[in-house]
Amino acid sequence: MNNLKLQRIKLADEYWMSDLKDQQGWYSKKSMTAKKQYRFIGVLIIFLSAVVSFIQLFSPGPNPIAIVTTLMGLVIILLKNIEGVYMLDETWLSYRSISENMKRERRLFINLAGNYKDMDDSNAYLRFVEVTENLIKKEHETWVSEFEQSAEIKPPTIQERK
Repeated sequence: MNNLKLQRIKLADEYWMSDLKDQQGWYSKKSMTAKKQYRFIGVLIIFLSAVVSFIQLFSPGPNPIAIVTTLMGLVIILLKNIEGVYMLDETWLSYRSISENMKRERRLFINLAGNYKDMDDSNAYLRFVEVTENLIKKEHETWVSEFEQSAEIKPPTIQERK
């Protein structure tokens, strides 16, 4: 490995350790959590849906079985809506994408590949920092936008109803 590449690795590692390691780790952990939640709720919905349908076969009329299956149906509806409100599938994919893009950008910088090709080390490093910080900024802007949209959807106050 040549000396210039070793210097780039050192620069990337310093930036990574001081600024990005925690950030990338956070995205990676949140991605895994959201993925697990999404899959758990999805499997639970499938299971409960199947059980409700199966149990209904044994229900001749209003009885405890009908009550249980009704409650299970309500749980299914609640879980599906919770899944949608928290956008668990989108969150998981978004966080995983950012985490992987941060790692990819580091590899491109170290190897002077992609947009770093034909750049001197100083300009390549500045570009690396800008691109990586832009990934984080875009995710934050998306989060703020979604938060603001969800804050806009609230019931009218007593004053507004009058």
